[in-house]
Amino acid sequence: MALVPAEFKAWIGDRVSDPVTAIPLLEALSSLEFAGAKMILRSENPASPAHLAHHAFEEVIHGQIILAVARGLYPKVPTARLAAVIGAAADCVAATDGYAKRLMLAATHAIGRALPRDARKTAYYNVISYLIEVRLMLVFPAIAAQAPDRAVAAMAERIIADEKGHLGYVTQPSREISCDGRLDLDALSEAENRLAEAWRDAIEARLCGLAG
Repeated sequence: MALVPAEFKAWIGDRVSDPVTAIPLLEALSSLEFAGAKMILRSENPASPAHLAHHAFEEVIHGQIILAVARGLYPKVPTARLAAVIGAAADCVAATDGYAKRLMLAATHAIGRALPRDARKTAYYNVISYLIEVRLMLVFPAIAAQAPDRAVAAMAERIIADEKGHLGYVTQPSREISCDGRLDLDALSEAENRLAEAWRDAIEARLCGLAG
């Protein structure tokens, strides 16, 4: 079953409507931003784009912003449920780390087969960033539009502009790699979609108990 973007956005919006479920989800997104930064830095080499380090730095800042907002929601959670929320957050972060690692592995294999060794690292930066930024651009606009907590919505609005800029860095190079036949970007995007669906299901399973 395909992960339809509109359904994914709706799910994200629903899950940030209550601080109890928003906290684990936001902490998972913070983990994804940090994972993205590590992937970008891993690809660094003398041929890397000049904006690479700045891109990675902004992803770290995003992760810190998200984490700060999640922690700011903790006082709104009933004390008796706080331990459960913390446990759910840890499980959601673990699920997010698993998604990121599997995506990295899929992209590494695809790029390794498609390109000569000296071109792989720069391609890795572009393609991994492209896949993650496309996913995040489903997440943050939904949060900005549907989050009832103003701090959460403002966080998403602040990040959206940066993510659009990041997409501008990496979309065309990634498509060029695909168009010249060296990489099947559509197939890799489909693989990312399946990983994201599994990520959503893993988080949903952990948040259902909190929402009740």
